[in-house]
Amino acid sequence: MDIDELYFSLHTAAKRADGGISGVARRLTIREQVLVNKLNPNSTDSEPKLSEFVRVLRDVGSTEPLEILCAMFGGQFVTKSNQSGESLMGALLHAMNEMSDIAKVGEAAMADGRLTSKESRQWLHEIWEARDELTRLENTIQAHKDKRVSLT
Repeated sequence: MDIDELYFSLHTAAKRADGGISGVARRLTIREQVLVNKLNPNSTDSEPKLSEFVRVLRDVGSTEPLEILCAMFGGQFVTKSNQSGESLMGALLHAMNEMSDIAKVGEAAMADGRLTSKESRQWLHEIWEARDELTRLENTIQAHKDKRVSLT
């Protein structure tokens, strides 16, 4: 992991957010072009300040850039969301789907015997999504503990 991957992840998270980078800029009351420049992963001319990094992360709701930042120092970002699913079976199926996505991306990444940076990022992204779904499953199990449950 390196700073380029961190900036790429932050840029991607902002693009995926509601309204894209322009939506993030509006909500943070930052001029759109300024934010576009600061989030451009291909340029080091203008980088986000720490306060901007934090504000963007809060707005987009993604912890992936923090995962990368922690990995750069040999650590791992751990968060515990309080989100849970409506049903145990639904939460289980969502978690299983994410595990399936990990396998699909991994199989495609290894098909040619070479793991590119892009394939690595995609694979790690799927792992991060699976962690979120596993936490949601865990919370759902806790919420249904000692209660009568159905399969739906």
